[in-house]
Amino acid sequence: MESLNFEKFICKQLDINNNIYSIICSPIPNVCESCPPEGVIFSIYEGRQNCPKDIDNILLIFGRILSNWMAKYNECIIVGRNHKQDEKTVPEIVIKL
Repeated sequence: MESLNFEKFICKQLDINNNIYSIICSPIPNVCESCPPEGVIFSIYEGRQNCPKDIDNILLIFGRILSNWMAKYNECIIVGRNHKQDEKTVPEIVIKL
């Protein structure tokens, strides 16, 4: 949650029950820059690993792609609902032609 709340990339090692885990968190930026993140990309794996130097930039790019896809998907859902509400019935005489 630290990643979502503070809108920052995190790469840490955790010790849980004497097992070491590495966690990478990267916020998914919102299409609207002034809005908070859409969510967080999590990667958790066993063992101690150093994060690659460019992983924050790679996940930021991936997050932007994902954010754009989510915005377009949501737009399609909203437009689809409105389109169904605006559908007009075709008069019977036109159907017979």
